[in-house]
Amino acid sequence: VAGLVRDTHVMFSLDTLEYLQKGGRIGKITCLAGTMLQIKPIISFAEDGQLASISKVRGRRRSIDEMVQRVKAMVPTDGRPYVMATAHGDAPEDQAYLKAQIQQEIAGATHYYEGVIDCTLGVHTGPHLIGVGMDERLERYDLSGGPQRCINLYRRCGGRAIVAHPAWSLNTVATLAAL
Repeated sequence: VAGLVRDTHVMFSLDTLEYLQKGGRIGKITCLAGTMLQIKPIISFAEDGQLASISKVRGRRRSIDEMVQRVKAMVPTDGRPYVMATAHGDAPEDQAYLKAQIQQEIAGATHYYEGVIDCTLGVHTGPHLIGVGMDERLERYDLSGGPQRCINLYRRCGGRAIVAHPAWSLNTVATLAAL
């Protein structure tokens, strides 16, 4: 399980700061200034399992490009297998752009997964969430047990890993993020 946590990398870009402000995660002044400047935070999981801002970029396309560059830096260059995934919350055009950028910049994933993030996660972040994930070791784990096995594995990992399997819906993955 420790290897799964270590080798799974997930990041999301928010389209609006409004819901972070409404949820008490940022103040009104920060929200107002960030909105005026078109700041799009990129968030990921910190070592302690909490969500943390890893970058702040001006503009939606720049935030997607930043995520592509960050995930590109994480891709193994020694031939080890890895899988890639993208997901969106009511932003299919942004997901298409993200996928095109990933295919242009990063080649060699053994699998590529796409999905939709439902309101379970979107209620905390607002609409138009876009995310990308990369896992170096997914093929080494038996993830065939379905959503309940995934939820149990997620809890044992301390809530720091989101993994996907073709048999699962992304609603399951979004539910994990909300646990």
